[in-house]
Amino acid sequence: VLDPKQYYFVDKNIEGKEEYDEGFSVVNLFLENSVGIVTSADSILIGDTAGLLNKQLEEAKTSTLKKKTIQKLKTHEIDLSNIQKVSYRPFDDRFLYYSADVVERSREKTMKHFVDGVNIGLTICRQIKTGDTFKHALVNKSMTESAYVSNRTSEIGSTFPLYLYDDQGNRSSNLDQNIVKDIKAKAPKASDETIFDYIYGVLHSPTYRDKYKEFLKIDFPRVPFPQDQKEFDR
Repeated sequence: VLDPKQYYFVDKNIEGKEEYDEGFSVVNLFLENSVGIVTSADSILIGDTAGLLNKQLEEAKTSTLKKKTIQKLKTHEIDLSNIQKVSYRPFDDRFLYYSADVVERSREKTMKHFVDGVNIGLTICRQIKTGDTFKHALVNKSMTESAYVSNRTSEIGSTFPLYLYDDQGNRSSNLDQNIVKDIKAKAPKASDETIFDYIYGVLHSPTYRDKYKEFLKIDFPRVPFPQDQKEFDR
């Protein structure tokens, strides 16, 4: 039996789909999210250290190459306060010159929340093209580059910050409070942080990955509601 809503071109085992759909989608839980940053000039705008990055920027300003980013830098006044940490690849944090004037796609609406205050984020792929099982889920404390989780174009990572910061530096939750309320109905001690931990634990569960692997390939994951506080804490 095929799910007509997905328009599969090949036969798939959709056993458990109804149960899977009873969970909440991460894209519905996190109010703000975006795909990762694209600089279009990593060799200029991203460096292993802040010092090396500054050197790359200065060299680019005097370059005779016609590259688009170089031409932007020639009329741009470098501000060292724009040098920020970026989660570049798994377990590989680097430094990014973060200015919308020169970064091709800065994703500022979401990524600013990793600059304005202490934060933690979940980065996942919407669809999976490599391998047969879901394994694309990482945590980040900095902004993310688009290939942080996977360097396949079709597996561009989306980042979901736990917190949002306003212009005055005040922090608020990035979680939909209606879904949080439903979670707390089963796990009364749940907080934003422990909900985040619960989601990350579920996404790394071998049982979950195997049971719902067909659905995890095609859209953002759905996470089952906990049955009770004990299951939530496990």
